[in-house]
This record gives sequence, structure tokens and C-alpha cells, in this order.
Amino acid sequence: MNLNAIFHRKMSDYNPKPYRVRKVIELSSDEFQSLLQNPMKHRSYISDNIEFMNCDENGVYNCMLALGEGSDDGLLIDAEGYDYARLSAFLPNARQLMELNQFQEELQSEEIETDENQSMQM
Repeated sequence: MNLNAIFHRKMSDYNPKPYRVRKVIELSSDEFQSLLQNPMKHRSYISDNIEFMNCDENGVYNCMLALGEGSDDGLLIDAEGYDYARLSAFLPNARQLMELNQFQEELQSEEIETDENQSMQM
């Protein structure tokens, strides 16, 4: 299996926080590479989607997922009210994770419809 990853030297621990993707944007390949190479640059598509990035009452951080055309990887962004990727996390195979999540949601929706139809027939 091949994938892209970012390694950190001598980490003392990992303490992941819960994040929820509230918005997905698809960037051109060039713009996605620019975002990866310079995440601190001010970008209008981040400020245009600022309302999707916050922390809710349950302590879950809402973020935006940026995908690049032709790329499987993505970048999770929590701008913390700014117009650049103030907090970000590289997410390998983000496109496949998103597609898998959509598939699971569709299955759950079909199961609910089937259960409702069976209940109505009784």
C-alpha cells in the first residue's frame, strides 16, 4: 500500500481531537499544491466558508476539507476566524474516506426507508 504522510520526530504523544467535516471544497490541482506549500497564505475560499469552522457546544471542532483535482489526499482546515489555514491537518486518502462515508450514509438511509416501509405494511 502506498500513501502520503507527514511524520513528526520524537512525538511524546498523540492527543487527537474530534473533528466534523462541515464543508468540502474541490480546488484545482495547482491551487491545492499552493495550499499545501503555503497554508498561511490568505485565501478567499477560506474566508468565504468561515461559518463552517468552529467548535460546537459538545467540544467537536467543525472544519472544512480541501481536496485537489486529481489528488486522493486532502487538508482539514479550521481557520479559527481567519482567512488562512490557521489549524490544518494533512489527511491521506481523504477522497476515499469521504466516498466511503457517503456510501455508509446511503446504506443507513436505505435501511431506515426499508424499516419504515415494513412498519407501514403491518
